[in-house]
Amino acid sequence: MSKKRCNPLDKVMGVEEAAEKWGYAPGTIKNMCAEGKIQSKKIGKTWVISRCQPNPKEKGKIEMTKTKEMVLVGQEGCGEWFLEEPGFEVEEGWEEIEGTFFGEGLTGWFCDSDSGLYIKVFNGRTCGRWGEEPDDA
Repeated sequence: MSKKRCNPLDKVMGVEEAAEKWGYAPGTIKNMCAEGKIQSKKIGKTWVISRCQPNPKEKGKIEMTKTKEMVLVGQEGCGEWFLEEPGFEVEEGWEEIEGTFFGEGLTGWFCDSDSGLYIKVFNGRTCGRWGEEPDDA
């Protein structure tokens, strides 16, 4: 596994990119930002949108009954961890958290076996904060 740098700008996108990625018109994306339907923040006249969320068309469709034992791999303080199969070889300086993944593909929720806390996983990367239960709100 190669070293991955933690750059907070890798976690955001603009209106044009979100529109292309999700299949909406840019104006619709701006409206969804203003209405709070997607995770975003307005900085000046520009909407900055979190990449760490599913297409709004598919919000709430994660099926919690599909589970698989997985591990999260990352570096303390990085803020972003990566979903891997158990037995993944962890490089020196990296850590792993064992737990259960709920979802399909690489999007869903990961539950830490030790603490029982959940964190959202989108496209194989963690996003958001640890919490006591999954929350798609």
